[in-house]
Amino acid sequence: MVLSLPSGPLKVPGPEGFRADLMSCSPDLLDLTWDQLRTLIVVQETGTALAAARMLGREQSSVQKQLDILNRNFQSLTGELLVVKQGRGQDFLFTPTGLEVAERARATFADWLQGIAASRRRLGSTLTVGTTEFTLGFLGRVWEGSRRNCWNRRSS
Repeated sequence: MVLSLPSGPLKVPGPEGFRADLMSCSPDLLDLTWDQLRTLIVVQETGTALAAARMLGREQSSVQKQLDILNRNFQSLTGELLVVKQGRGQDFLFTPTGLEVAERARATFADWLQGIAASRRRLGSTLTVGTTEFTLGFLGRVWEGSRRNCWNRRSS
């Protein structure tokens, strides 16, 4: 099935299989990054690029640039922007597509993080260390020996 959108035909995944669908994906979709998705989620939660930038520890212009790229790519893919800026200091308005993409991104992150945590638990290789700036130097000096010691125990 082929849909005609403002940017041209878009292939909808079909019965030929996931691999074929994946191999024929638009570059606009394949260029999507985890960081862009995280930024979209944080903008939805905070409302503005400035608040999102503060939470992410970056400049507002960086957040705005990511939103512009996401908007451009998704407008090409679907014919609709993800977010619309309403004015200086006002919250972004999320379109229906933007809401859907943010929700899918949130679910995807949750699945990945749960999978990573499950793998760590299965392998028993998680080590959590609390530190302060005063003990960080010490940990840096002893880490290599500690890592080797732990690795040797796992191997035997």
